[in-house]
Amino acid sequence: MKSLFTVALVIATSILVGCSSSSSTKVDPMAASWQVVQMGARVIKGDGSMTPTLQFDPVKMTVNGSTGCNVYSGKFSNDINALSFSNVAVTKKACEDEAMAIETQFVDVLNKTAKMKVDGDVLMLMDAAGLELLRAKAKE
Repeated sequence: MKSLFTVALVIATSILVGCSSSSSTKVDPMAASWQVVQMGARVIKGDGSMTPTLQFDPVKMTVNGSTGCNVYSGKFSNDINALSFSNVAVTKKACEDEAMAIETQFVDVLNKTAKMKVDGDVLMLMDAAGLELLRAKAKE
């Protein structure tokens, strides 16, 4: 009887440990809002004023957010790790030079994106050769 209790305890502990959350749990890229933290060598400050964002709508297959200066919207298509954007429209508000440079780079990244990868709460957009173009963190 004692050994049966021990076996049951080991199984229950294994199940609980297996179900515990981990920091390496992947965030669903279509269910999260993303805040860009890096584009190429450019680190984006997290103050929000010039931070590009991405928000996917998997039902309508649309994406929208901020370019760091203006707002944008467009369409996306994805298949497992492949991802591409199309028909991206951006409002035309004038911003300071740094914000405009971030916007130009962000829109260029969207146009070059061919793949995506999620590592925990980090989304990476890559070109067709696998070069990382953008890194974004899931917003809490």
